[in-house]
Order: sequence, then C-alpha cells, then structure tokens
Amino acid sequence: MRKSYTGNALESERTSDDSGDGSLSGDARVLGRYRVVREIGGGSTCMVHLARVEGPNGFERWVALKTLRPARNADAAFVDAFLEETRAAACVGHANVASVIELGHEGGAYWVATEHVYGESLATLL
Repeated sequence: MRKSYTGNALESERTSDDSGDGSLSGDARVLGRYRVVREIGGGSTCMVHLARVEGPNGFERWVALKTLRPARNADAAFVDAFLEETRAAACVGHANVASVIELGHEGGAYWVATEHVYGESLATLL
C-alpha cells in the first residue's frame, strides 16, 4: 500500500538544509521545474534525487528525479538506453510501478521525473 503526502509527511525534507550532496550544485539544483533536495539512490550509470515542484498557494509535489551521471551524458549508448528505459516505463500503468511524470533535457543532460513512493528502499527491506 502506498503512503500519500497529505499533511506534512515530508515536512522535514522541505525545511531541511538544501546544501550540496556532491552530485548537483549551484544552479544545477533546479532541473526544469524541480528543486532537488537530496540524493536518495543511484548506481554506476544514474543518480536518483528527491525533488519537489512548487505551485501557487503552497502546492507542492514530491518526485524522484533520475539523472544520468555526468560522464555518461557524453556517451550516446548510455543516453539511448536511458531514453529507451524511460519510454518503456512511460507505457506501464500499474499500482506497483512508479509513474513517469516528465522527461526533460537541460544543459546537455537528460532527466526523468517519476512518482516518488514514500517508504523504505528494497535494499533496506532485504
């Protein structure tokens, strides 16, 4: 069962220090309309960050923002694989799969915003 973000489930994230996590810094902490809060996972190819989009009257939505590692953005094979994975994920509609919200390209780098499902990671559960 998924937890929703009603109330202040992520209040500590919203008010936490947004200083660098080593992977994005300065103006790069905003990708498209998303404000990067912190890194929440990653591997040798990609990083995943907790981010939020803010709107009028205090509206905010939390997302997982996946980016290719900087060294991988210059490799066409990695970019193609990232885009193909994103296209495939966007075609899946299932309660147990995070929805793709948006694909973006900024400053020579691709990123994808997906639904963020609050809870423990699979690695922690295992």
